[in-house]
Amino acid sequence: MHEQLIFTMTWFHLLIYFLPLSIILLFLWPRLWHHLLSMFFGIIAGMVNAQSQEVQLTVLLLLVFGLFMGFNQPFKAWRWGLLLGVFVPLFAISSILESSAADKMITEIVFAAIAIVPAMIGVYVGVLLRSQARAGVNEKG
Repeated sequence: MHEQLIFTMTWFHLLIYFLPLSIILLFLWPRLWHHLLSMFFGIIAGMVNAQSQEVQLTVLLLLVFGLFMGFNQPFKAWRWGLLLGVFVPLFAISSILESSAADKMITEIVFAAIAIVPAMIGVYVGVLLRSQARAGVNEKG
């Protein structure tokens, strides 16, 4: 089987297993909702990054997902940026290991680790929008 197909099948099935595990965790600890959603968004961004040659879509996804998470839960927003951004390097490592391209490992991991930057930017733009929206509501109300 082709390495890319194995990679896609493996991570897609792990994402499917993430759903029932999330249901169980949310039933036991409802406060994990934001953490699990950030992880899910991060996994999606990591999969997209591993499947494409260009980074624009990955950066856009991290910015948008970060914006939503920061707006929705501004308290300790750095967590959402880390949970979003950490999966891009993890998927890069996994993709490199499955393709046996170990000579590119260091450069790919360094560039993938930079994915935390757009995730953090998106999160803190969301926090800023939330604070501005609340300030506008308080002035009108």
